[in-house]
Amino acid sequence: MSPPRTRTAEVAGVRTIWAPLEGLPVGALVLGLGLSDLEPTSAGLHHLIEHLVSRRLPRGLVRSEPSSNLHAVRFVARGARADVLDHLGLVARALASLGTVTDDEVAAERRAIEHEIDGRCYAGAGHLAARFGAQGNGMNDLEHVALRTLQSADVHAAARTWVVSENCRLVLSWEPEAGSPALALPAGPVPPRRQAATPRPVRTPSAVTLLGEVTAMSFLTDAPTGLRRAALAVLDHAVGDALEDRSVDPVVARAVRDDAGLHVVEAALRPTGDHARALATAVRTVRSLAAAGPTRDLLARARRDLALQRLEPASHLALLLDDAARDLRGLALEDEPEVDAEAQRLAADDVGAAFAAMAPSMLVTFSHLAASHAGDVIEELELEHWPWPTTDGTRAPRAARRLRSRRGRGLPGLALDGDTLWIDDGTVRVRPDDVALARLDTDGLTELITRDGRAVQVHRAFSRGAGRAWARYVASLPPDVVRRSW
Repeated sequence: MSPPRTRTAEVAGVRTIWAPLEGLPVGALVLGLGLSDLEPTSAGLHHLIEHLVSRRLPRGLVRSEPSSNLHAVRFVARGARADVLDHLGLVARALASLGTVTDDEVAAERRAIEHEIDGRCYAGAGHLAARFGAQGNGMNDLEHVALRTLQSADVHAAARTWVVSENCRLVLSWEPEAGSPALALPAGPVPPRRQAATPRPVRTPSAVTLLGEVTAMSFLTDAPTGLRRAALAVLDHAVGDALEDRSVDPVVARAVRDDAGLHVVEAALRPTGDHARALATAVRTVRSLAAAGPTRDLLARARRDLALQRLEPASHLALLLDDAARDLRGLALEDEPEVDAEAQRLAADDVGAAFAAMAPSMLVTFSHLAASHAGDVIEELELEHWPWPTTDGTRAPRAARRLRSRRGRGLPGLALDGDTLWIDDGTVRVRPDDVALARLDTDGLTELITRDGRAVQVHRAFSRGAGRAWARYVASLPPDVVRRSW
């Protein structure tokens, strides 16, 4: 059973994306504000809006499933059709009322989100930030870095800009009927979005070591959707087979798109053993696919996975929600029956050619847990080691003040020379204009996010009298990038 073809209509004053789906009726109101639309200084605002709207909704007769991601905030409801429409009307009212939220409401939902994410309000491992910097898809690794600094004024400003009827989509699993009540959303055009972030100029294939527990590899592709889905399924099975004798969590293979139609295909590994060797095996597997394509058995298993996905109503809803996000950004809707047919008729040579086209753009990101073995593996795989951020070959002067935390909370290899912070053992300089966010926590910890997506954590409890120099450096930063936690 192929996913049904997506259709459009005008319902309740809002552009509607719908398709006839089996099972319990489901609807959604999708707000076109995702993490990729935000600056580092407001990272986490999309998730905060999701919570603030949800707290203003009464418990009703539907199953409510709010969520937020790189491209949208989604309020999904399941139940009887009339109840679903009533609930989505309440969602619209709650969205329209965001201009009245209080600091107390914001503080309560900040705490709720911190509990939900186990306090992970810091930059992530950075394999997408390494590609895109602190913008677009790169914001995926900076998801909640500004959460602790957000206040009601940030929500009010976002509501004025983003919560307008043309920046929302109604999603329904049934053919809409005439005469539905209008949704109480402010009228207005789609706000100007940040220019789609293109990948930074990175020499590939290459490798970089990042702070975090995830070891990954990623590629760039502009392959058609059906071919991309087939390649993802093959990648999932092939790498899983190759690592079968190793202690490793299931491979996570996914494609993250940008507004220009380019996709980042990534495979994340979480081995409990030798990260570097596990990743080396995965890289060799991809190179083998690029050289010879998948075996008949591997392609058959990938096709079977895709066929099983077609039988799952949840996957059909996910495609419909993705289409709503695409439509909000002015992208063409997918013709799912044709995409499905394309994926099923692909031959092994087609998939092999897709891997051959992707392989030169490979970026391997090692966890710092694998740093001691990364050098040997990088040399063995003949990858170029890419220092991130890039360096122009200069080094910190001898007179630069070295920063070390008395309590071991500062990162090693930091030094200050006037208004320049040197990181990575004095090989990379960060000037004030290079900083996209400086979050000052109440416990004295400062997290800097550079414009190329690098995260640096520094604590004020420095030895050797460098505390004053650090205070002068923070004071020299542009005021609009400095945010204080509450």
